[in-house]
Amino acid sequence: MKGCTGCRGFTLVELMIAMSLLALVMALLGTALSGSTRAVEAITAESGVLVQAETALARLAEDLAGACPEPALPFQAGSSAVQRLGEDQSDTLVFAARHLPLEPEAGYRGPALIAYRVEREAGGSRRLKLLRADVPLLLGEAGDPEAVDRAFFVLAEGLRAVAFEPLNRQGGPWRFTAVAAAGQEGNAQVPAALRIRLSFWLDAEQRESRSYSTTVPLPVGLTPARQRRLPGQRP
Repeated sequence: MKGCTGCRGFTLVELMIAMSLLALVMALLGTALSGSTRAVEAITAESGVLVQAETALARLAEDLAGACPEPALPFQAGSSAVQRLGEDQSDTLVFAARHLPLEPEAGYRGPALIAYRVEREAGGSRRLKLLRADVPLLLGEAGDPEAVDRAFFVLAEGLRAVAFEPLNRQGGPWRFTAVAAAGQEGNAQVPAALRIRLSFWLDAEQRESRSYSTTVPLPVGLTPARQRRLPGQRP
């Protein structure tokens, strides 16, 4: 069978050049696709972190808005051994709040014991989780450490750091005090505000994280403490 006049096949050099160009195009497409995948994963991770941060901060703000002076349970802000914090910072909170617990006992309408603490996630020493407990204050459970411990649930996870900073009315570090005078009953005090910082891991391996912070005022802490007088005492 005769071939067409003037027709010729590709030379080896031309084939090699074509294959090289094809490989280059495929490599560029792969790099672009990989970058797009990483961008989507980063956006997804940050969206999940934002939802957790908003939920945790909203829960804290609602609890702190109901904080009340309670001599039997003064406002306590402490530091655990889970993480290293700066001076005047803490990662645990325990206080009384005048609001209905999330799961109130039948007929109970009194104040609640609110507690926050930080723990390490299982299998990940860098990752922390924030837990919250809500227990009726005037019932026996509030004085039972095991009952309080069972009430904790995970509020946020995948955290890098958690810091609480109680502030006084001047914006400086708050210290617990109890106001008392002759013939009067002292009221346990609460801070004027609480500065909160939650730092979430976006990529623990790459040490990438995102921090969210806010300062929540405590209405009862901003109001001058009024001392309660004993029954029968004149004002």
